Amino acid sequence: MISKWSRQQHQPPPEVAAFTLKPEGGNEPLHARCLGEQVFLTTTDGSRCIPVESTDELPFADVAIDPRIAFEFHDGVWQTVIRDPRVRPSEEF
Repeated sequence: MISKWSRQQHQPPPEVAAFTLKPEGGNEPLHARCLGEQVFLTTTDGSRCIPVESTDELPFADVAIDPRIAFEFHDGVWQTVIRDPRVRPSEEF
């Protein structure tokens, strides 16, 4: 999986629209991860793990192997945060 990400690291990450989660609760950053065919949003320590569907608007499976991507809770929605200082602001979405 890391080798696949290494080949893609020079490409801009896919855009993920702002979203909400049910059940609500917690505001720790979340990361997309895959386990087999299932995609989850999880905290770094794994204390919160939420199964999600990957869609065109919310391509969680495409960012699950990308360590540059996290999701943070702001203004009532979860938003993508790029954690790579090499991505210029004009490349952010």
